[in-house]
Amino acid sequence: MEIFIMSESRFMSRRLTNNCRHIFHKEMEKSTFMDSAPMTVLRKTEYGMQKVIIDLYRDVLYIEQKNERLLYHTENGIYYGIQSLADLEELDDFWKLDGCNVVNMTKIRRIGRHLRVFFTPTPSKESKSASICWMMMKVLGSDIKKKMEENKTS
Repeated sequence: MEIFIMSESRFMSRRLTNNCRHIFHKEMEKSTFMDSAPMTVLRKTEYGMQKVIIDLYRDVLYIEQKNERLLYHTENGIYYGIQSLADLEELDDFWKLDGCNVVNMTKIRRIGRHLRVFFTPTPSKESKSASICWMMMKVLGSDIKKKMEENKTS
């Protein structure tokens, strides 16, 4: 951080800039905005993967990369970073409806024509949507409709 003050003396200007930098760093040390960094990760359980929130600064002892996957080591165990659609598929509420997406089933509100799910009850052309492959619609269509009905009441 540099603050420019018009002065006839270059020394005075440089000294003020260094003082301001020192004050800024002291304030940063007191600040809490970098003291916390919550992140969603996965933990292996006997029932499959479970979504957990850990804090990067407070909980993580070290981070390891194994087979292109980040492992977060904490006092309580190892957590896996969410890095692919396949990771999300292991969670109950995320379903693979197409080869290129995984959909949060708690958010769908409507099934549209042309094999699309929408996240608003009355979609428009600008509404967010995700595609469903024909085979998944055929296999999971009734389950998708059930989820959509559940979402209307919640």
